[in-house]
Amino acid sequence: MRARSGDRRTARARPGRSPGTVRRADNMSAIGGAEVHATGPGNRGVGTSPTGQYSMLLPVGTYTVTVTVLTGFTSQTVSNVTAHAGPDDDAELQPRSGSGARSTSSQR
Repeated sequence: MRARSGDRRTARARPGRSPGTVRRADNMSAIGGAEVHATGPGNRGVGTSPTGQYSMLLPVGTYTVTVTVLTGFTSQTVSNVTAHAGPDDDAELQPRSGSGARSTSSQR
């Protein structure tokens, strides 16, 4: 839709994508059922598929993304994640049991 002078309608911003995969940091296996929440210009939460994949349509911008699993893993929060039309953002979560908490996420 195009906004015209004197038209009350406004042009709508094209949404960005924030897709990715949640995996175990120790063996890179997928984590299905994880919750991924984005907070920023638009707020949204989704669950991962059985293969650990997720995708969110968000207004283009910079977000704080939190990945949680109800049992067995330490949550991960990453700032400055961009909703864009480019490659995926992946998260790797460390199991809680005995090996400490560490996780990483690629940022764009």
